[in-house]
Amino acid sequence: TQCSSLQLRDRLLKEAENNVSLRIEPDPTGDSVQVSGRGEMQLGILIETMRREGFEFQVSTPKVLYKRDPDTREIMEPVE
Repeated sequence: TQCSSLQLRDRLLKEAENNVSLRIEPDPTGDSVQVSGRGEMQLGILIETMRREGFEFQVSTPKVLYKRDPDTREIMEPVE
């Protein structure tokens, strides 16, 4: 079965209430959602759980989030 983007967003927000390491950010266009977590394994488990619940969706390749040093503006190594 297919689900609407509203159902998908609601499910992700419900997950974020229980899992404090997830960050859910809706896209300004309204047709996608950016999910940030602590690694590919955590996101993979979330994706598989949701698919078993009957959700169907597409996932893009994961991206590493880098931070910049506030003083030197150099890119820092990603850490947890």
